Amino acid sequence: MKKIATILIVLLSFCSATAVASQKRLVAWTVASFGREAITNFDVEKYVEQTQISDAMKAALYKQAEGDFQKYSDLKSQVIQKYFKKGASQLIYAKLMERQHNANHSKKRVAFKTSEREFYDKVEQTEDKVLKELLDTRIGIVKARQKYGQFLISQNYPHKSSESASEVYWRWYEDQKSRIKTEFYLREVKNYEAYVSLKNERYYFESPVAVHDFYNEVKEDIEQNLATKKLDNAQLYKLMSNNKKWSILIKSVTNSQLSHSTVKELSQDKLLTNSAIEAIDFALSKEDDIRSYSAKALQLKKKYQDLSILEKKSKDYLAKFIQNKNDHTSYMLSLLFKLASKISNNELNTNLHDTLLENLLTTTRAFKQDLLKSDSDSTLEKELETRLLSSIEYSSLDDLERAYAELLIFSIKFQVKKYTLTTVHPVRVHLNEYKDINLHRKVRSFLKYEWMQKEYRDFVKENLLWKIDYLTIRLDAETYLTGRDAQEFLLGKELVDSL
Repeated sequence: MKKIATILIVLLSFCSATAVASQKRLVAWTVASFGREAITNFDVEKYVEQTQISDAMKAALYKQAEGDFQKYSDLKSQVIQKYFKKGASQLIYAKLMERQHNANHSKKRVAFKTSEREFYDKVEQTEDKVLKELLDTRIGIVKARQKYGQFLISQNYPHKSSESASEVYWRWYEDQKSRIKTEFYLREVKNYEAYVSLKNERYYFESPVAVHDFYNEVKEDIEQNLATKKLDNAQLYKLMSNNKKWSILIKSVTNSQLSHSTVKELSQDKLLTNSAIEAIDFALSKEDDIRSYSAKALQLKKKYQDLSILEKKSKDYLAKFIQNKNDHTSYMLSLLFKLASKISNNELNTNLHDTLLENLLTTTRAFKQDLLKSDSDSTLEKELETRLLSSIEYSSLDDLERAYAELLIFSIKFQVKKYTLTTVHPVRVHLNEYKDINLHRKVRSFLKYEWMQKEYRDFVKENLLWKIDYLTIRLDAETYLTGRDAQEFLLGKELVDSL
């Protein structure tokens, strides 16, 4: 009796461990079933491999596995699991479409009619494409296949150490057949979608004023929700993506800002041109502020006195600016301490300072006058800096002159930057004219596309939605989808919401 009890305890322990393990990871299960048909997790995994994992990706995974086929298989499984839900959604939807087609068109197919001849012709074309150069050497089909197998091995195509070149080739060949079969199948799903969207085309009617009404409606929408709005590029992209109609009317849309535009681009946008001139005028109007920075350097000189302290602080602030190029305060302090370290006898060289400043302001005024003539690819600030450095022959200056010049030039640039950073221009939109023939063609195409979308939605509502309600989709050990969740999983939330 003791022996029997011991055996029972061991068996119970084993069963408990097995149950726990099965809860953690299912090995095989039915993802969805349709009457007598079912889609298993193996079907989904095979589908994912055929649609998501290219030969190049397989080779990359095999290389990552360092030629270990088992490790490669594990890595491939990880990739498959990443795309498992997407693959399950596509495969179940495709099966629903095929079953609906077969139910409605059992006598005369309108899709899902790829012939065996068409399939094998495609397989043959695929093989001929890779073997052509080898066959041209007249070595025969058998040796050509063997040599291509050797080529696959040399390119890290997954293979076991025990496999011959011919065996690797035939595995690759079978993979291509499976992939082609899936491609044809998905093509037929698209064909059936096109059929249900166009089957009532003879009833489609476009009102004589449809284009006119569309143009005015979308134009008003653009003017209210896009044109003259101050947006960053991410907001603009999101708006454009969510309003497909806009792209039909819009000839061009510009969101260029002065801070990022090149001088050459300024002449192409009147708003930016005027803004650039205003930025320079703003800097010129701040002459007193620009002049005052040298006095602040003198205050630092009097406060610290010690040359080593001044030089260290200048370097420290420069290091902070290098770490964060948007920290303009640190750069300004670096220049102030640098000038302070060059000042002697606690006095400013006012003659040198005033001469440099007048020269720089004169150059800034001239730069404003010549702005539209420039074809520079630099930004406004960078081009201004280049002009200012050139006007005072910076390379020939001594240390004291450079310290004054650097502070003054940055002070002028800083005023320009303050203006550009605080000035945000609205989106500029140019529309195609109503009389444009291409515009009319695009509008008509879009209106018909919208009608086709409605036809497709009606088909889904009448034929697929209720069938999905009867489905239970299992994605893993714990995830089951039914009802609304299953509908959104297969059709997408946006489509389900529109039904």
